[in-house]
Amino acid sequence: MMGGRIGRVAVVCCALFGIGIGPVVALQAGTASATTPIPEVAPYFETTATHSGNLATAIASHGLRSFTAAFVLGKGCTATWDDGSTITGTDARSKLVKAGQTSGATAIISFGGEFGAELAKTCTNVTSLVTAYTGVINKFGVSKIDFDVEGTTALNDTATNTRRYTAIRSLEQKFPKLEVSLTIPVGLSGFNANPTYGNAVAFLKLAKTTNTRIDVFNIMTMNYGSAVANMGTAATTAARDSMAQIKSIWPADGYKNLGITPMIGENDSAGETFTYNNSQAVVVFAHNNGVHRLAFWSLNRDQKCTGETPPGPCTGLTQQPLDFIDGFLN
Repeated sequence: MMGGRIGRVAVVCCALFGIGIGPVVALQAGTASATTPIPEVAPYFETTATHSGNLATAIASHGLRSFTAAFVLGKGCTATWDDGSTITGTDARSKLVKAGQTSGATAIISFGGEFGAELAKTCTNVTSLVTAYTGVINKFGVSKIDFDVEGTTALNDTATNTRRYTAIRSLEQKFPKLEVSLTIPVGLSGFNANPTYGNAVAFLKLAKTTNTRIDVFNIMTMNYGSAVANMGTAATTAARDSMAQIKSIWPADGYKNLGITPMIGENDSAGETFTYNNSQAVVVFAHNNGVHRLAFWSLNRDQKCTGETPPGPCTGLTQQPLDFIDGFLN
């Protein structure tokens, strides 16, 4: 979720947006060291959604250098897109991803998502599961994969999660340079530990106890379940608290192992609107702390609504197309 191009000072122009705009945020000179890595910017791109042309435009005209292709699900041990169509590598959805790669952008393939059954759920034989994951990796020639695990049922499904971690370990042996990220929901104070809402802490500890290497913990800073006055502050606070929880399990990890993924514009949780100015607060935080990845849901939605109803295919904000991409990259 990459080629961020932000400098030491970022000037935020908020005139475009009329919802929830707070003070202008700027990077302060000297707050990040010269060796602090620049975050990888890889917004989610839903291959089966409307406004699929946004990917090509973002790459060709806005400097996007990475994207996260979503979502891969499963029918038995056959990999599908989230509309149920089989991933052949030459299907219409795959062609969108490959066109982005041909244009110079790095693709991260994301398995899972909020709806539908991920391969580790539908394919119960570990050998066949590894084969299915391997097939997707080879079809797109990717070196980065993501597992989006959210919802109470998915987070609490120990059998499926153990099977997935077993498969991940096999993939890391087959592809030594493979980067693996977990995309996980967080609350305002970090990862939830209550099984009633999906025990994300137990999910992470299972990775540790099974000795599964996770390179990036990508937190979903969205859908908190109640109105949030400042979604930028909520995201950075959740990032700090999540980082503390990660370090309690993996003491050697740091922000270089963290990703942050908000949902731009009007969220599908009432009372949550992530504005352009909120995005700049997150960008500043990410650059100052050396966060590994910045993403958002979704590239398809990065535009105002024209006869459409948010939060589906648009942000619900007054904006120019791909303003959020520009804000994350510049």
